[in-house]
Amino acid sequence: MRKTNLMLTLALAALTGTVAADSVARDLDSAVTLDIAAGPLETAIIELSKQTGMQLVAPTGSLPAVIAPRVSGSMPLGNALELLLQGTQLTYRLVGERTLTIVPKEHAASSKSSMARSRETIAATSTSTGGIRLASRAEPVERTDVRRVALVDAGAAAPETTSDSEFSEPAVVVWGQREAAAEAGYRAKTVSQLGVLGAKAIEDTPFSINVVPPELIENRMATSADQIFRINPVAQLETPQSRFYSGAILRGFSVGWGNQIDGMRNGNNADVEDKERIEIVTGLSAFLYGVGNVGGTINYVLKRPTAEPIRSASVGFTGGENFYGHLDLGGPIDSEGKFGYRLNVVGQDGDTYMDYQSLKRTLVSGAFDWNLADNLKLQVDASTSDSKMRGAETYWYGIGSTPASFALYSNPPDTSRYYGQPQSFTNAHSEHVAARLLWSINETSSLRAAVSKRKEDLHLLASLNALSDDDQYGQYTPWISEWIYPDIDITSAYLFADTKFETGAVTHRLTGGVFGNEQETTPYLSAGWTFSDVKGQVSNPLYLGVSPGLPSGSKYVEQRIRAINYVVGDEITIGDWTALIGLTRTQLKVETFGPTGETGALYDKAKTSPAATLLWRATDRLRLYGNYMTSFEAGSVAGGVDGSGRIVVNGGAAMPPLENKQIEVGAKYSIGGALLTAAVFEIDKALEYYAPVSAAEVRLVQDGRQVHRGVELTVSGRLAENFTLLGGITVLDAKIKDNAELPEVEGSTPQNVARKQLKLYAEYSVPSLTALTFSAGIYHTGEQELTMPNSYTIDAFTTGDLGVRYQTRVWNDRKLTLRFNVNNVTDEQYWLNGTFLGYPRTYAAGAQLQF
Repeated sequence: MRKTNLMLTLALAALTGTVAADSVARDLDSAVTLDIAAGPLETAIIELSKQTGMQLVAPTGSLPAVIAPRVSGSMPLGNALELLLQGTQLTYRLVGERTLTIVPKEHAASSKSSMARSRETIAATSTSTGGIRLASRAEPVERTDVRRVALVDAGAAAPETTSDSEFSEPAVVVWGQREAAAEAGYRAKTVSQLGVLGAKAIEDTPFSINVVPPELIENRMATSADQIFRINPVAQLETPQSRFYSGAILRGFSVGWGNQIDGMRNGNNADVEDKERIEIVTGLSAFLYGVGNVGGTINYVLKRPTAEPIRSASVGFTGGENFYGHLDLGGPIDSEGKFGYRLNVVGQDGDTYMDYQSLKRTLVSGAFDWNLADNLKLQVDASTSDSKMRGAETYWYGIGSTPASFALYSNPPDTSRYYGQPQSFTNAHSEHVAARLLWSINETSSLRAAVSKRKEDLHLLASLNALSDDDQYGQYTPWISEWIYPDIDITSAYLFADTKFETGAVTHRLTGGVFGNEQETTPYLSAGWTFSDVKGQVSNPLYLGVSPGLPSGSKYVEQRIRAINYVVGDEITIGDWTALIGLTRTQLKVETFGPTGETGALYDKAKTSPAATLLWRATDRLRLYGNYMTSFEAGSVAGGVDGSGRIVVNGGAAMPPLENKQIEVGAKYSIGGALLTAAVFEIDKALEYYAPVSAAEVRLVQDGRQVHRGVELTVSGRLAENFTLLGGITVLDAKIKDNAELPEVEGSTPQNVARKQLKLYAEYSVPSLTALTFSAGIYHTGEQELTMPNSYTIDAFTTGDLGVRYQTRVWNDRKLTLRFNVNNVTDEQYWLNGTFLGYPRTYAAGAQLQF
């Protein structure tokens, strides 16, 4: 970064003389068509000025040597700036019809800044070659075409016009905000990692995207992802994290084991404290993220180093006597901003709200950025995480076929009581390391590369409460078993090249590359279920006080799945229309091995899958889109026994790959500070299941189709100055079709899939006391089927939350935020699904100090 004590004015529209008059952005909400390659922030800002005709004024030294993301498509100018400045602690203000200033956020946020009481005159001159020349106060200005602009701090009154200002209108002050901040109604305008496409403006993507920003995670005091899925309008919570990971259902399909971290394959567990955001893409997204991902993809985005120092300490409790502490530190390491770091440390320990249950959790996560050159950045991150729950939540399972086995589901027991076994536990350990390289080759081409490694070890002493045909209402039989779940070792990588070019009036953004992962797993080891000969009662839970001991068996690599995807996609823009045409060539290799290394089932298959999307920018605020997506995923490998303990007669057999497809049409409409979205979709997926052979035997088969049709409607943002609304409704019609093995399930709805969801979360800031904010949420989940064929149903349930937070300044103007939340305020008793009970009323309180 070049050094000077004065401000830098990028007056490139006047310098280049190539921008058409109708392309000039008159305000931040006007749509502009851009194609800016990933590269140094200064280069990206200059390119933005060239393509829009805007002057951008920046304090010298405030533009760090970071790589800005690629920005492509038609979007409001404000969206483009937020995308380029994301993670830099910089913001912008409009101070004239064609002039924007870029300043540190601390200037925009502080009402005490000296700039709020004074004006600065900025002078810059152009060279004959269209470059940028910096003028210091002491230097004489050599040319007469000097731009002079009055600047103020955000939050101050607009500057007075002066005789030497070329603008007669008052400057418009735009408050600088963190992307998707609470003050902006948590409305995210960008998606940071849309698979092979990289960073994009949400409004200009032909996909359904829901972003959970960091301030919402903080204000909900979430210590696990299930607390986010519970309130998210497009996700149905499937598995509480106490079972070692948080599972979600998207559009009726489970994605618990198929999420991503920064666009690369994760495993089971994902802590939330070191994540900048959670990005949920609903719908089939194999072109973006690889094999599988039928119902959608959950991408956890890691926190990165920032240009300005970050110091945050949080403490609180999540109910009972379970307390936590979280330290978040980051910023530049050297004075030139070449090196940056981010460190998150979490500790959680104590008894939970439930008797006999405790949770101890630790997380250490670090990220490091190195700006090797102005156009080249290296990113490295690593983490280690441990979670130990004593008194783990129990499974429930109806093992019979008569109403007696399912009677308890019609009248849920007290969810605040503990029905598992106190000696049970869930221990999960994970390690993660990754590296990325971002290279802006020139103004039209860039290269992105990354590799990650993740290992997970899981050990459970699990309890199950079996409900049988001979039970009286409220009776159950406790089972207990010690399991060592398969160790998971995942290696992921990608290499993408992006380039832009024009053919006449047509703009192309071409992306090509390769991405994939290799996953190795060890075998399940189980001690087998120990059955009680005494019945338990929900009114008087039965605790066995025995442990079955460690399972026998040895660890070895039992299965290896390798998926490599070769992809090419061309985003073609003609006026207000953008089409994406893409092809993915997927190579799937599945191998199984015995204890001594002998090879079992093996197949090596390849298939080319097409993808096509179309987006129409109907107006500045309205986008209409459609997409057709296909996917190719590995078939299952039959286990030795199924989940009920029945023998699998074709155990070890590898099923052939599955082919799936999706059609979707949707709309996105921006109104005021909110975004409204609508999507209508159909997903057609191949079906796998264990078909009964006898009372004690089953066979793994591929048979029939699972067809899900539905509608998603969402809202996010500020509907009024002090009122935020997030939420939406999902209506789903999911059916089993073309089933030959079990014709009796034809037309059935899959188990544990809600027919509809309605979730709304609102915040209101008191106008006379904006530091005080109240929140409330209502979350409805519709009926779910317990069996196939559909004979027994889980009732719908509705829960509500209340919360309050207060912000103040303490200790030399440090920001302190106090929070208090009540979840399930009416203490609704409900079944989450056919396997787990719901959550009782719980309380959470915390304090966060930013220093």
